[in-house]
Amino acid sequence: MGTYDRQIYLPAVLETGWGTNVNANFSRLADLAYNVKAYGAAVDGVTNDTAAVQAAEDAAAASPGGGGIVFFPGGVTYCTGQITKKSGVSWRGIGPGASILRYVGTAANFIAPSGSPVNNWSVDELRIDYDNAAFTGTLVDLSSPTTAAGSRVVFRRSILMGRSSSSKAAAALLKLDRAANCAFYDVDFAFADVAVYGATTAGHFSNLIAFHGCHFGNMGALTLMAVRNPVQSWAFEDCTFEALSSGAAGGIEVQAGFGSSVNNLNVFNSWMGDVVDGNAGAWIRLIGGEQGASITGNRFAVANSGTGILFGGNAVLGATITGNYFNGNAGTPKGIDFGATTGHKWITALGNFVGGPITLINGTIPTADCLIDTGSTTQGEMISHKVKAGAITDADFGATPADGTLAVDSTNNKIMVRIGGTWKGVVVA
Repeated sequence: MGTYDRQIYLPAVLETGWGTNVNANFSRLADLAYNVKAYGAAVDGVTNDTAAVQAAEDAAAASPGGGGIVFFPGGVTYCTGQITKKSGVSWRGIGPGASILRYVGTAANFIAPSGSPVNNWSVDELRIDYDNAAFTGTLVDLSSPTTAAGSRVVFRRSILMGRSSSSKAAAALLKLDRAANCAFYDVDFAFADVAVYGATTAGHFSNLIAFHGCHFGNMGALTLMAVRNPVQSWAFEDCTFEALSSGAAGGIEVQAGFGSSVNNLNVFNSWMGDVVDGNAGAWIRLIGGEQGASITGNRFAVANSGTGILFGGNAVLGATITGNYFNGNAGTPKGIDFGATTGHKWITALGNFVGGPITLINGTIPTADCLIDTGSTTQGEMISHKVKAGAITDADFGATPADGTLAVDSTNNKIMVRIGGTWKGVVVA
């Protein structure tokens, strides 16, 4: 007799006809889980199991209450066609190294909704991969086909990937265009041009998406990223971005044209390395502009002409960059590069530090309501006071201070205030 674990019946070794051997304690098994083998899947890595997986999915979706669990036993469930994902149906395996759902077709998407968005889907202990160098679509596309959001999708201890470095042409492993309230815990993403897309069309939303303890590695070509276009309230915590293909562009990017809708990108306590070394390489690229980013307590490894955090031609409005370590491996890498744009505002970059051959602050340092620690001086008009032995001038602040800024001339015992662009003061006893 097999065992019963997490609402899944696990057949014993050499057990056959398990559906008839379940005792009375498991009489409601059909209400709880839909094993793809019970719907005809061979799970042998050779036989086309597409129809069996879809049948199990459809049966679970049609169950009382409109949901259930599709179970993928150990082995390779092999698919040549697309799976239409339904709401309310969860997927479970016995571990991402044992339960593998593999796609070998070339359709635009392997797993995707049809007609309505996917809601309430969880995936646990399952590897979903593709093994076809000609596949250039999306492995799991959760983009809503309507203006309504697909939401409440959770992946845990799972893998999304190309099977090997020779199968990494997929445009994306996961798309979340017009999705919301999704979370990914301990998920590996590997071997594709882009691991995760947020919005794929300017003006679309992709909101409240969280990644905890996830790994992004072995992405594709020079100009592509691990994560592209997070829109509103995306968070990356305790994640690893590393082992990208040689010359790959980097980790997280806001593309041009998407910045006005991008708010609250949060990256905490994550590892970005070992290197980004391409001419356009940067671990975080705020190219399209951003409103309210928090990048705190991360480690960036950069080499040659690469950059840790790169600001683009569109103004970033509000960013806090603190407590990060930028490690230069070789060449002339950069920690933070503000580019040539002068429109960045409300930027705080403090308490960041470097190791190896790397320059912490680069480009045109923003001044409008900003506070920037270059590693040797602190600059920006948010500095409200200064003490100096001698006359006070604007040049003492590194950037033109605002009227109302206070300073102390300790040689002449004067308290100074900037009024109308001129420093005026009074002598104190």
